[in-house]
Amino acid sequence: VTDDRRRYLNARAALRALLYHRVIPIVNENDAVTTREFRYGDNDRLAAKTAGLVDADVLIILSDVDGLYTANPLEDPEAEHISFVPYGEAGQYFEAASAEGSSVGTGGMRAKLAAARIAIDWGVTTIIASGRRQHPIRDLITGEARCTIFEAGPKLPARKRWLCGVHERAGGVEIDEGELNA
Repeated sequence: VTDDRRRYLNARAALRALLYHRVIPIVNENDAVTTREFRYGDNDRLAAKTAGLVDADVLIILSDVDGLYTANPLEDPEAEHISFVPYGEAGQYFEAASAEGSSVGTGGMRAKLAAARIAIDWGVTTIIASGRRQHPIRDLITGEARCTIFEAGPKLPARKRWLCGVHERAGGVEIDEGELNA
């Protein structure tokens, strides 16, 4: 849906109007009713793209774990929690998580890291925290909840975010012999 610029702008305007009127929109990719051509792949990535769509400053991804660890905490009792990932250092975690047999996480954490990468590259700080707490958002605000904060890079302009998010890319460049020689 958001590959088409007009639809992207309409979705952006609708979401921003809801936020202006203090309505919190709930965006969910429901696999039972979503057709293949409109799928994002997972709700984490959809959340990252939605955060970019509305110019959010922060994306909070609630999970069954309280953030990123040096290894899977269910398998490794020595796994250490990582509370902050500076923007310039985020790549090492993404690469490790996508590697076969990774010790950083499994499919669920890989999806969250992929979403975090989209968001921070677009200038949206991303937090991964546990949604199993009774009041997860309040606890993040008060500092009671443990989480991982991914520092955002520079904020990309809206048009560049849209271009980065387009799934179907098309086009070409033709260079004649004179241009090639120049």
